[in-house]
Amino acid sequence: MKNVIEAKRKIIKKKEDRDFTFIKKAMSGEEIAQFLNVKRQAVSNTLKRAMGKVYYRMKRLNNTKPFQTMVYMSLGFDILEGDMKNFYRLFPPKIRKEIKDDAKDFRF
Repeated sequence: MKNVIEAKRKIIKKKEDRDFTFIKKAMSGEEIAQFLNVKRQAVSNTLKRAMGKVYYRMKRLNNTKPFQTMVYMSLGFDILEGDMKNFYRLFPPKIRKEIKDDAKDFRF
């Protein structure tokens, strides 16, 4: 177990040493995976976990419904209207269902 923890620390340290400030455009999961030298599925899983964490924290802090939370997140991440479908797909399946069910009943 100690060896596994030590190996993970080395990986994290290696990734912390990378400078991401030069990235100027959006990247696909495949491009991110190549850049980080990991599998595309690892990128996808990490993004879904991160989106889930941000979603639940924003929902709790703002006391909003699922669809409203997604809209606030899209504004915060500066998601363009044409990219909303791809943004929606970044959420884990359970959250996508919550958003979809809430959007059916959403009233402005």
